[in-house]
Amino acid sequence: MHWMAHPYTISLVAASVISLALAGSAWKTATTIHTRSFTILMLAVSLWSTMHIFELAAFSLPGKVFWANMQFFCIVSVPPALLGVVIRYTRRDHLITPFRVALILSVPLLIAALVWTNDFHGWVFTGAEIVHVPPFDLLYRHFGPGFWIHTGYCYLIMMVGTFLLVRSMITTPSRYKGQVISLLVGISVPWIGNVMYIFRMPLFSDFDMTPVVFTISGIAFGWGVFRHRLLDVVPIAYDVMLNNMQDAVFVFDRHQRVLDLNPAAVRLTGQNRKNILSLTADRLIPGWSDRVEAIGKGGQRQQVCLRNGQQDRYFDLVGTPLKRANYLFGYLVVLRDISEYRNTQLALADSERQFKSLSENAPIVICTLDPQGVFTYVNPEWENVLGHPREYVTGRHYSEFVLPYHLENYAGAFRKVRDDRKVLSGFPIKLLHSDGSRRFFSISASPNLDTQGEIYNIICLLKDLTGERELQDQLFQSQKMEAIGTLAGGVAHDFNNLLMGIQANISLVRMETDQGKPCAERLDRIECQIQTGASLTHQLLGYARKGKYRPTLLCLNQLIRETLSAFGRTRKQLTLDFDLLEDLPRVHADRGQMELVLLNLLVNASDAMPDGGVLTVKTDLHTVSPVIKPTMDLSEGDYVHLQISDTGTGMDEKTLERIFEPFFTTKEMGRGTGLGLASVYGVVKNHQGAITVSSQPGEGTTFHLYFQAALDACPAPGYPRRLHTGKGRILLVDDELELLQAGVALLEGLGYSVTAIDNGSEALDHLSSNPNSFDLVILDMIMPGMGGRELYGHIRRLFSDTPILLSTGFSDAAGTTEILSHRRSDIICKPYTAEALSQKISKMMLAPGNQSVSSTSKAS
Repeated sequence: MHWMAHPYTISLVAASVISLALAGSAWKTATTIHTRSFTILMLAVSLWSTMHIFELAAFSLPGKVFWANMQFFCIVSVPPALLGVVIRYTRRDHLITPFRVALILSVPLLIAALVWTNDFHGWVFTGAEIVHVPPFDLLYRHFGPGFWIHTGYCYLIMMVGTFLLVRSMITTPSRYKGQVISLLVGISVPWIGNVMYIFRMPLFSDFDMTPVVFTISGIAFGWGVFRHRLLDVVPIAYDVMLNNMQDAVFVFDRHQRVLDLNPAAVRLTGQNRKNILSLTADRLIPGWSDRVEAIGKGGQRQQVCLRNGQQDRYFDLVGTPLKRANYLFGYLVVLRDISEYRNTQLALADSERQFKSLSENAPIVICTLDPQGVFTYVNPEWENVLGHPREYVTGRHYSEFVLPYHLENYAGAFRKVRDDRKVLSGFPIKLLHSDGSRRFFSISASPNLDTQGEIYNIICLLKDLTGERELQDQLFQSQKMEAIGTLAGGVAHDFNNLLMGIQANISLVRMETDQGKPCAERLDRIECQIQTGASLTHQLLGYARKGKYRPTLLCLNQLIRETLSAFGRTRKQLTLDFDLLEDLPRVHADRGQMELVLLNLLVNASDAMPDGGVLTVKTDLHTVSPVIKPTMDLSEGDYVHLQISDTGTGMDEKTLERIFEPFFTTKEMGRGTGLGLASVYGVVKNHQGAITVSSQPGEGTTFHLYFQAALDACPAPGYPRRLHTGKGRILLVDDELELLQAGVALLEGLGYSVTAIDNGSEALDHLSSNPNSFDLVILDMIMPGMGGRELYGHIRRLFSDTPILLSTGFSDAAGTTEILSHRRSDIICKPYTAEALSQKISKMMLAPGNQSVSSTSKAS
């Protein structure tokens, strides 16, 4: 195998090794965008040379043909790879499109397929034979038409690449020309070797010099890579920079014609690059001629507005004249899009305006203080709330607006914000109003730092709590009144039991005494006083019931008489006059709330007449027709009209407009909460009624209230006393020993058999042990331990049909509505007379299902 030492073979080996080394170096560095194409080119060259060696080593014709065909994979790859290197190197990436790539690769792929199927058609090679050229046995092929098509295709690609490189070398700075020369040498030498082989030129007619001269190409490429940094720096580096700049760059000649522009400029104009070149400045962008001319006088920088489609965009224009030896040969214009920056600036300005508007119109006080505690800004709300003019406050220390004995406490909070950088939240503070009064605030403060982290100022937000403090005081007053109401309820309950004991003993005396004796008149007077006391306790219990709303059919005349009777005892300086319509229809209303309405109106009338006067209460029937319906917002029908008039100080029109507003009052501090008439208004509206008021200063005030009338009239006052007696077994349960003894005596006097027990638990045990042994159970509602409501529930579960009579001081006590819904239950209010008790018992004992009970009646 002496052919291995032949220069031809050694050159092939050298070409393979050098090309492979360059491919590895390019793959490893990969510093520029054309490195991948260069790596593919060098690998194809290395494999071409290697497979040619295998072709020389083969002894048979089929073996040589196989390796020759294998070389064609590399032969068809080298021209496209070389063109890719040149295009990437010269930065003409816009020439690479998917269609062009497919078109360029289609011919090599077709030729490779034809080569491997040549035995079937002979279109690429018409024949093949072995020629002995010592020391080699060479493969000699006869070329067909397909081969010449492929050769022309490859030469065309080589010419395009050479043309691009030559053009680039002309415009390339001298320091980069070594790179271009290395590429030109690396391309042209294999091209020359291939021409010598294909056209059978003398001396090299039998040898394919293409893979051999790849050694020279490799050396040339290596020289460019390692000497001139071919893979690191390209002569079009400035193009790379310009093409990737976001700023639009235009180059004009001295006649203001476009010489060049980068892709950003193309996108800005929205036109085709070819159409833009050679356009004048005015045709490119209207009105630019003067700008470009101004640039030639020494450069220019300004902001310009350009319309891009339907949108205006703003640019920072920097122009530079291009000169050589003071000769102007062109202009360089750079446009930087500052639309987002400008929008940000506008948004910042708008934000500042909004903040100023927010601060100036905020419903809370906003102010800033410098690190020494001097006001640098206060918003208009300061003047609205505290009365000091803003100009007066700015520049003054905060200590001028606080009470002296609070200053140390506030100074400590200020130092905590300023020195410790703490955020103050919800700190209570009092400030002086311009009129000398005090206002309560909740202050939140935080330090505002500059870019160096130093305190620039302190921002404070002050929420006015003066109104809330007043509400808290009113709430406290309301809670105090609620406590008083609870106490009044307890007192009223005990007082009711006391009255009940007196009433029971009087009833016993009546039953044991001849009614014709003189003492009967005295007993009547005592009973009248008892009923007066019961009326007072009923009102106390009404105050303590916490606004529960239980409407019943109510006789307004009777309620007015009772209320005026109690009210007159405390207002003896007033003359009370009333004119009540007889047979006045009843109203469907809550007694306690109606008492509240009457008392509020009566108290207000009394306060308007501190030196005495006449208070008149009148009732009549009022019919609402469609004509007056809109004025009072009432449906058509009959209404009970209540009129309360006084001869007091009266009210002006401005006061009349606000009298029903919550917390509005004309009374001095401590005399009223401003809730009285608001409560009256709410109660009337809740009863689907209406209220109007008329008044003149110095002429008194008149309130008109309207409540929908029920169908039936109020019962006539007074009825004959009748005492009902009977027989039966009664269980009496009451924790008051005196009431229990009096009740036993009273019931036995009526003819009943009585078992008395003083607590609920024992009563329940007795009933459980003696079922069906009682015809009636009388329960006290309020007892220690097991109360009347709980005991009632146990009895109902055990004996559902047993009649139960509840004895209570208040008919609207909690739970009574549910209890009274049962058909065998009823209630009697303390203090009650023997007649009232006998009537209740008779009614319940004579009910169906209680046939064993008999009763008689007699006038008392």
